Amino acid sequence: MEAESGAERTIGQELTWARTLMVYTDAVVASIPEEALEIRLTDPQGGYFFSARELMMHIADSRWNAAGWIDGEDVSDRQFRQEYGGTEQPWKFTAAGKDEIVSRLAEGRNSVEKLLARPAADLHFVSEHQREAHRQRIEARQAEGLDTESLEAGGPPSLIDILLFVVAHEQSHRSELQWLMRACGFNVHRLA
Repeated sequence: MEAESGAERTIGQELTWARTLMVYTDAVVASIPEEALEIRLTDPQGGYFFSARELMMHIADSRWNAAGWIDGEDVSDRQFRQEYGGTEQPWKFTAAGKDEIVSRLAEGRNSVEKLLARPAADLHFVSEHQREAHRQRIEARQAEGLDTESLEAGGPPSLIDILLFVVAHEQSHRSELQWLMRACGFNVHRLA
C-alpha cells in the first residue's frame, strides 16, 4: 500500500509505540487522585525519592527537553523543575496542581509528536545544535583530563536516540508511579 500511494512513512509510523506509551502515561497520571500526589517513599539509607507529584512533573519536563536537545530551544518556561538535586538531594519544583501537570503533559506530548510526524528518513538526523553540544561535551571532558575516545567515536545523538531516551525514561518513571500508587492502595490506569 505504501509504495502504491507514494506516501512517505513518518517516524511515528516506524516507532508506533512511542505515542501509545505517552498516551498511556497521560492516562495513568489522569487516574491518580489529588490526595495521592504528595505520597513519597522514604529511604532508610537517606536517599531521595520523588513524590508522586514530582514524578508527574519530571515526566512532563522530560518531554519538553527533547525539543531543546535537538534545536537548542530554551524550554525553561515550560519546566516544573527549578533546581536539579542529582540522585541524592531533593530537586526543587514549582508548585503545580494536577490539572496544570496534565495540561503540560499533553503539551509536551504534542511537542514530541511533531518529531514523530517527521519523515522516517530523519531518524538519524543530527542538528547543528546537537553537533555543537557534543563538541562542547568532548572539550569539557578533555579539560578534566578524561578519556573521550568512546564519546568521540559515538558521535552526537541522532533524533532516534533522543526519542528512545524520552520513551524509555518515561516508561521507567511511569512504572515507578504506577507501583507507588498501587502499593498505597490506589487503583490507577493499567494498559494490561
